[in-house]
Amino acid sequence: MTLKILTPLMFLMFISSFCFSQNYLEEVNGRPIRGSKQSDVVGDPHLFKNFKSATVLLKNGRSVKDIPVNVDLVTNTPLFSKSGEVVLAFVEPVAEMLVIDTLSSGLAKMRYTFDGDGKETSCYLVLSEGKLSLMKKLWKVVWEDKTYNSATVTKTILEKSAYYIKNTQSKSLDLFKPSKKSILAAMSSQSAAIEKYLKDNKVSFSSGQDLQKLFDYYNAL
Repeated sequence: MTLKILTPLMFLMFISSFCFSQNYLEEVNGRPIRGSKQSDVVGDPHLFKNFKSATVLLKNGRSVKDIPVNVDLVTNTPLFSKSGEVVLAFVEPVAEMLVIDTLSSGLAKMRYTFDGDGKETSCYLVLSEGKLSLMKKLWKVVWEDKTYNSATVTKTILEKSAYYIKNTQSKSLDLFKPSKKSILAAMSSQSAAIEKYLKDNKVSFSSGQDLQKLFDYYNAL
């Protein structure tokens, strides 16, 4: 019989590997969740129709790769799927999700962060990142409608969204209503360049794609 002796280096590598495995298991531990999807409610509370593969960064600094995720936008709860069947909520708070999504132009990595505007943590899609980040807050509400003289209440899930800007220096997260006036105020440090950009380009302030291009331009200056 041949005995394999662990050298100190091999022992440390073994312990490190064991600890990493334990941490990984802890990172993807979840808690059961009832969720907002009920039989008497019309609509889907989730961000995605189907769970999507993502890299998840937790607020404790750990990250988990290639995990199926979703978000309950009614309760602002990040979710993950275990074994493709059981849906759980993360035990540790989630900082962000880097999601592989399919767009008309092909596969793209979409970044969703979980931030607060002073009231509660919400889900934001990062459209442009830099000294002045453009983010789109996403949430859903359950709307109850009762017909006059009827006891029947119809519950419908409605989608909501709003733009926010985040300043890198101040770390402030502020509601942003796109208009020429609000853009020039937010980008006052480069007002001449932004004035020219708005003059040379047909920018629709209701278009997320146009706003993304404008903020990308500003962040590159």
